[in-house]
Amino acid sequence: MSGAALPEISERDATGRVAELYEEIRRAVGLPLVNLVYRVLAANDRLEPAWAELGPNLRDPGIAGMALDLVDEVGISCPPIPDAALATVGVSTTERVRSRSTVAAYMHANPRNMLAVTALLEEAPGTRAAPPSVDEAVPSPDWDILPMASLDELGPQARALIDEMSAPLVTPGEGALVPSLLRHFAHEPALLAVLWTAIAPAVSSGAVTQNGEAVADRARTLARSLPYAVRPLTDAATRQTLERFQFTLSRMIVVGRLLEGAFDPPDEST
Repeated sequence: MSGAALPEISERDATGRVAELYEEIRRAVGLPLVNLVYRVLAANDRLEPAWAELGPNLRDPGIAGMALDLVDEVGISCPPIPDAALATVGVSTTERVRSRSTVAAYMHANPRNMLAVTALLEEAPGTRAAPPSVDEAVPSPDWDILPMASLDELGPQARALIDEMSAPLVTPGEGALVPSLLRHFAHEPALLAVLWTAIAPAVSSGAVTQNGEAVADRARTLARSLPYAVRPLTDAATRQTLERFQFTLSRMIVVGRLLEGAFDPPDEST
């Protein structure tokens, strides 16, 4: 999978209207960063028309219940990683909490993004009239998240491992697609290795795939209930890219649930 990543406009490089849209996305999605799918849409000059229809939906209070509905489709979990194992790779109790917060932030955002991508692919007829011209932003949670590693700056060991972890969670296509959540743990290859050991059984058994398909099916139903209409994007190249994100987001919602469990405090009652 190593190679040139999907073209994107990074938050650092965003200017003008793209920078304005990124700020709107951060407020609406409730994450202090802009997820990869929107950065790729920006590079393809598709972000502004798509966000004009997605924004009102993702700012609507009802999106929270839909997001939880998607997460509830996940029927597997992961036991907590022992403190001693994390300490061996340099993760303190404080960093464990921060790691858990990072995963929780993505579990807040990814179901919303899954609904957005599904609507852009399959259409949302809308259940209400056109939204007001000005939407009030929903207050964002105050996430304390780990920094996200740049793929270009990863050493060969970390890049090889993150590619191995990503491979069963993405579909092939032009440009490497590496799930952003994994990149937050890529600064230390040993931590990535511990996480991969924790979740690999669910991946290899097919449980992640099975649960991911359930998430995708539920997203198709929920997208049709979004409050405001979303027209599907029609150009073939953008649709192909969004189909890759649809596949990956459904799997990453499952992986996120596994990582939540992995970073939960161990049960000290036994």
